[in-house]
Amino acid sequence: VPSAVLFDDARTIVGEEARLRGKSHPERLAACIKRDIGAPFYSQTIGGQRLPPEVIQACILNKLRQNVLSSAGEECSAVIAVPAYFNDAQRRATAEAGVMAGFQVMDILNEPAAAALAYGEQTGYLFPEDCLGRGHYLLVYDLGGGTFDVSIIELNAGIVDVMATTGNNFLGGDDFDERLANLVADEFQKQHKIDLRSDHRAWARLLQAAEQAKIDLSAAPFTTLSLEYIAETGKGKALHIRR
Repeated sequence: VPSAVLFDDARTIVGEEARLRGKSHPERLAACIKRDIGAPFYSQTIGGQRLPPEVIQACILNKLRQNVLSSAGEECSAVIAVPAYFNDAQRRATAEAGVMAGFQVMDILNEPAAAALAYGEQTGYLFPEDCLGRGHYLLVYDLGGGTFDVSIIELNAGIVDVMATTGNNFLGGDDFDERLANLVADEFQKQHKIDLRSDHRAWARLLQAAEQAKIDLSAAPFTTLSLEYIAETGKGKALHIRR
């Protein structure tokens, strides 16, 4: 479920549908909420309103809760994972978002530790009888849409010890998308004297096209980005991007 929420007049939309509708109504779309968790308000206005970030995060968590209900048919408790460098205020706000979403929040867990627990469970390092006293060191990195974590973790006889951790709250896939979108916008402006960043709808469409181009470039040396429905100018039908 993409961490995106669109506040429509009639309902709140979460996930991929929110991202798609955000092309036409970017002023109603909230994304990268995790960066603002713990702050009094979300960094941008939504429909002219300032909303607390935990309220937006609660919408995402509630979507996950509804997914669980539809598949399992019953309520459940939750352990919510957060970036390792989250401070106390950010952790409390995340727990509050979970409660607002309808979860019974059992704990707040660091994301690298959660990854190490999953790995340890799969490989047997969580169980002393399987570990045989051998320590196992992990480098865990978590590069998400808006944040980046790196941790050194030791698994030993069922013990998870986080030895060191660091991170960047403003480095993620969304930043890569923006860099790529700015590159395209600069080239388009050079060719056609039109700045796509001056129209918020064109810029929202360009960001989503840049994300798809980024995904394509992960597996291919070059890709083609169509600008026909982004600019709505009839100019610049396509732009070729090389990795």
